[in-house]
Amino acid sequence: NKKTSTDYTTAIIAIVLSIFGILMVASATKGSDGTYVTKQAFAVFLGICFMFILSFINYELFLNTKFCIFLFISSLALLTLTLLIGNGEGNQSWIALEGLSLNVQPSEIVKVLFIITFAKHLDSVKGRINKIQNVALLLLHAGVIIGFVMLQGDLGSALVFMFIALVMCF
Repeated sequence: NKKTSTDYTTAIIAIVLSIFGILMVASATKGSDGTYVTKQAFAVFLGICFMFILSFINYELFLNTKFCIFLFISSLALLTLTLLIGNGEGNQSWIALEGLSLNVQPSEIVKVLFIITFAKHLDSVKGRINKIQNVALLLLHAGVIIGFVMLQGDLGSALVFMFIALVMCF
């Protein structure tokens, strides 16, 4: 076990910027019932909680192939769930959390998971990345995720995934 240290400077900057974001939402929605400010504050609270929890997780866990496979399968499960119960204007890329009066776009969560799993995949083929079978597997890895996002009708997110994959390959 390696001792980890918290980067308090980054954490404080993130919190200050989040509070600034809440103030900007408040300014932009002045005169409304405060729903947007409440949602933004709740999102910031959740983000800070996740930031705190993640600070105790050893990053070496993400180097484990089995864990990355679990993350990839979780990504597919989230995107499949979105296809089954998703909603949105012209697409199915959002899931409504009725009890919280909140909508979540699972593809945003999947972006983080995709970066982790694709990085692990690239690392595993780094010396042999130009072999056709490795290129095909990398294309399949990215293509499956992009395909699920396209099935939701979310071209914008699909293009972001393509860009992420291309930049990471570069």
